Amino acid sequence: MKIGCTAAAIIMTLFLTVSAQCAETTGMYSQNGNGDIYITQTGWTAVNGAIYYVHATKSQMYDRHEACRNTFRWRGDKLYYFGNDGRMITRNTRYIKINSDNSVKYIYTAGTGRRERYNPARKRYQEKHRGKWHDTGNQTNIWWRCDWQL
Repeated sequence: MKIGCTAAAIIMTLFLTVSAQCAETTGMYSQNGNGDIYITQTGWTAVNGAIYYVHATKSQMYDRHEACRNTFRWRGDKLYYFGNDGRMITRNTRYIKINSDNSVKYIYTAGTGRRERYNPARKRYQEKHRGKWHDTGNQTNIWWRCDWQL
């Protein structure tokens, strides 16, 4: 009888450990009626294969544990974009070209026929003249288009 109880206890412990590990990798994801996305983990978080940035603080823009949406976010020297579903985009869009590591390569300026763009690696706007791209103006980090909240 003791062996059966011990075996059951070991199996239950292993089950709970595996369940906890799975919950940790996938996180707890929920969405309210406004489309706001909430995830239990904060910071750069992976949920079911998608990457999110989840806020650890509350502000006028986002609640605590709310994922950023429709915004850019810097991570080190690389810029990333998060769509309306809160996921980091992983493929090109009409105005955003993506690198192989899913960071933003270029942001094309709407209404310019892809003749103006922002280059995050150079932190400069660029214009196309005679088939070649040329830097314009001073360096900038487009801070007004980015989410900076922790």
